[in-house]
Parts: sequence; structure tokens; C-alpha cells
Amino acid sequence: MTPNAPDVSVIIPAYAEPEFLREAAASVAAQQNVRFELIVVDDGSPESVEPALADVRAQLGERLQFVRQENAGGAAARNRGVALARAPWVAFLDHDDVWLPDKLARQLAAAREHPEAALVYCALERFGGSGKERPIFPIDAPSGDILDALLEDTWIRTLSVVMIRRDALGNERWFDPAYRYANDIDLYYRIAERHAAVFLDEVQVRKRSHTRQASGNTLESHEEYAAIVERLAERLRPEPGAPRARRIRERLARHHRGAGKAALAIGRFELSRDRYRESLRLRPFQPRAWRGWLAASLAARRS
Repeated sequence: MTPNAPDVSVIIPAYAEPEFLREAAASVAAQQNVRFELIVVDDGSPESVEPALADVRAQLGERLQFVRQENAGGAAARNRGVALARAPWVAFLDHDDVWLPDKLARQLAAAREHPEAALVYCALERFGGSGKERPIFPIDAPSGDILDALLEDTWIRTLSVVMIRRDALGNERWFDPAYRYANDIDLYYRIAERHAAVFLDEVQVRKRSHTRQASGNTLESHEEYAAIVERLAERLRPEPGAPRARRIRERLARHHRGAGKAALAIGRFELSRDRYRESLRLRPFQPRAWRGWLAASLAARRS
């Protein structure tokens, strides 16, 4: 590596909202004790967001790359950034989040202490929301082989907290554009299948909550989550009755139940009944799923 080569390539995908992007990019420029480059991918905003980067451009100079593409979604924008990355580690920042100044340096230190890890993640604190969500997440998160833990709970809630070794997936595409809501979950599963991870038990990210964010609790999102878990099961093929097989079934049951609830809310009663039925097939003892199945069945008969 040449003396001035970056240790971390930072990728921000952006679509409109230049006021948020300005804050996000400034928090990258403020990173201390680390060599980095910043790659901002404008995913076809109605008007270019490049003017919002003027101050950061003045600070970073050639360390800032700005590219603009036709609108193709967040997965495609992040893949474009990964293709441009030069550093051995890649970190992502959502355009409406911000980092604390030591985020990259602390994650690099953790990576050096754990050379077996291909993914380093940290805690976040929320701001700007209703206050009903947990302000700090996660707490006491797992390290090492985290695949089973990821099946039990979504320990990584945003790409803004992760730093990933650039060679972790070889030549595989990182983000599948077929998944609009859960391409990051698919990425975590594929990395966790092959590599260890380490949790940095420090708040180094501020996660913004605002009304323009897409909901992760829609019918489409639950259908995506279920499809991703099914693909994972096909790759792993765990022995029936094994603990991992049980975790996969429980995770699938949870997403089918979520899809059933979402479908019921929008009046798609037959689909709701089918998703509840599939959830109960995988995990019969779910009072909430039985109540949802009954409500969907009665609504389907009346319609």
C-alpha cells in the first residue's frame, strides 16, 4: 500500500435531501486519525446534490469522489461505490445519518485486534424521532460467529454502523438490487456465513429518525425478508431438528406473520390468510398468528 493510500473507503448513496447529505459528509470529513476516501453516489436525484458537498470538497480535495447515475435504487448506488473503492475496508453511511469523529479509527483498531473478523459494527443513538424507539442500540451485541444471532434478532439495523473488509465476498456482488428493503440483511447473512464479526461496544453513529424514511414493516419488506431467509436455508441446508434449522424456521415464521399482518391492514385478506397459515405451519404455537389467521379468514369470507 502506498503511503497516502486510504485505509477505509466511505460510501454515501444519496437521493435528494441535500441538507442531510451536507451533515453526513461533514461528519466523514471530521474523522480523526484515519486515512480515508469518500465516495458519494447520487442515485439520480431530480437535481444534483453535488453543491451540498462544496465545503467537504474544499476540505478533502481529491479524497472526495462524486458520481451521478440514473436512478437505480440504493443497492445499485452502493454497488457502484464498492466498485470505485480502493481501500481494504469499506464503510457505509446513510445520507441522513452522522458519525462521531472517532468512528472509523475505533473500528479500525477493533479490526486490528481481531484479524479474523471481516465485519466490524458498533452501537448507534437515535435522534430526531418521537422518543418511542430505544435511544441506543444494540447493547451487549454478539461477536465471533454471529449468523445464529442474526437469525434470532436483527442486531445490525443500519449500514451506517458497519465496516466491512473489501475482500469479504470475493468477486460476488455485494447488494442484490432485487431487494429494495432488505439487501443489507442479505449482505450480513452472506458475510456471517463465511467470516467472524466483532462488535465495538461504543456509540459511534447518530441515526436520524424522520418522517421521510421508508417503513421497514410493510408487506413488501416482510416478503423480501422471508425470501432472503429461504435462500439462506437453501445454501446452508441444516440438518432437520438442528438448532440452526429451528432458528431459520422461527425467523421465517416471524416474517410470514409480519406479512400476514401487513396484508390484513391493506385489505388483501386471502394473501393475509395464506401468510398466517404458512407462519403457523412453521411454528404452530403462536397466539397472535392464530388471531390474525382467524381475522383474515373471516374478512375473506365477507369480501
